[in-house]
Amino acid sequence: MADSKLEKTLKKISSEKESILPLSSKKDIGANLLRDLIADRLHHLFSLKKDWYVNIDSASVEVASLAALSSLMDFGETFLTLSLASGGYPFYSSRLSIVSRAYRPISYNVDPSSGLIDYDEIARLIELHAPKVIISGGLTYPRIIDFEKISKLAHRASAFHLADISSIAPLILAGLYPPPFKSTDLVLLDTQSLTGIKSGCLLSGEELSDRLARAVTPGIETTFDEDKYISLAAAFPIASSQEAKKRTKQSVKNASLLASQLKKTSFTLMTDGTDTDCLILDLRHQGLSGKEGRDLLKAAGIFAAPNFLFSDSDITSPSGLLLNTSHLPRGMKESEIKILASIISELLFKTKKPSEKKSEVLALLKKSQ
Repeated sequence: MADSKLEKTLKKISSEKESILPLSSKKDIGANLLRDLIADRLHHLFSLKKDWYVNIDSASVEVASLAALSSLMDFGETFLTLSLASGGYPFYSSRLSIVSRAYRPISYNVDPSSGLIDYDEIARLIELHAPKVIISGGLTYPRIIDFEKISKLAHRASAFHLADISSIAPLILAGLYPPPFKSTDLVLLDTQSLTGIKSGCLLSGEELSDRLARAVTPGIETTFDEDKYISLAAAFPIASSQEAKKRTKQSVKNASLLASQLKKTSFTLMTDGTDTDCLILDLRHQGLSGKEGRDLLKAAGIFAAPNFLFSDSDITSPSGLLLNTSHLPRGMKESEIKILASIISELLFKTKKPSEKKSEVLALLKKSQ
């Protein structure tokens, strides 16, 4: 389908390149035209208010994260973030990250009994440490986060609330996850989760626009990648298409069904289920580590990843196993998910060897293409 707005923008850029303006001016005009088109499309994508600022200049979400934090606080100051063992993003919570070296991260956790975010702990940590920023969002947290509650806790202490929606953006677009824009100060997005194109995106109210713009350029990023801008402009309408939303809804439906089927075969799940497209098995009852579980499934042709559990004491040997249904073939529906759950159960309980199930897995995948 023809993209008339993008075609018009590119024609305008082309005509400017042929003008007698200096080369630097031509580049600025082209960059600004593409930025305006992308901002317009992101406003439409997330139904943002007109005064929301959009910055798409960061080469990656990590660069955008650094820019966001540097715009909100000084080096050495404190921020709160979901712990790695609770499903948080490694970039904020890992001691090896540059963020941990430049700032002072304090982690909040999930409730050990429910596996859900402990909002009371967030309130206690805010009172104890007086952070400048509270970061919400997680890489492998499988439940819906109450962004509004975190915003209230942050604003009560005159702190900023930064919501990182990199892992849940497709769910927000599909109407399966409440968006954070009404209450948060700043939203961070990895465009790769929506478009497959790696870039960091910052969205905020107008009051933070100047400091964010300066933090990105010249603060961290100074280059303009025209090809990337054009690709993003073309990809965002696809990300909001009915076909994309349908795939996301099926992924979440598959994750919920897979979780319920595995629970029937005596598996324990983090948070007892999922609201998203990922679920985490607690393999301690099977006498397996996450790495051992991964290897058993991998040998049969099923992709999974070791995942920390909050109760893990050894960070080198996670007890959880992450399954993400967004990676499954598009044709995989209810009947195929039930078969997949049965295969996973047989492999992890070691009633069947991977070599005995590999042909069945391949047949299932071929059927679902």
